[in-house]
Amino acid sequence: MESREEWYKKEFLRFESGKSRESSKMDNAIFLVSTGTLVLSINYIINLKDFSVLNPLLLISSWVLLLLSILTHIMGYYCSKTFHETYMDELNDWIRGPAAYFSKSKTTIQYEKSTKILTNLSLIFLVLGLVFVTCFTTINFYFS
Repeated sequence: MESREEWYKKEFLRFESGKSRESSKMDNAIFLVSTGTLVLSINYIINLKDFSVLNPLLLISSWVLLLLSILTHIMGYYCSKTFHETYMDELNDWIRGPAAYFSKSKTTIQYEKSTKILTNLSLIFLVLGLVFVTCFTTINFYFS
């Protein structure tokens, strides 16, 4: 059986390494794809000569979805950052205190759930936005 200090060190290192490895790749992908697609589609509309497009509602819907993806991603990032700070504070308080077992507080659990929900929403908005942009470009290139 490991001591409290050994468990604390192991949990601290596991949490810190997992936090940076998991979130950085997905955060970069979501943010780059959603902002890149948004900017490219806006640039496409600006550079049109005759401004005649089929189904502009598809394009506007994709912009809204991509903006929602970016916003939920930013909110999820701040929620994740707060979750990590709160969790580390709780770990540090626990190692200094008399409690035998560690358990997350309700606040930390809520931040963790909110982070997961916001990350999933961001992915859903991103996929829907990409589907709408793809439909828009397919219709406009095929029928124009």
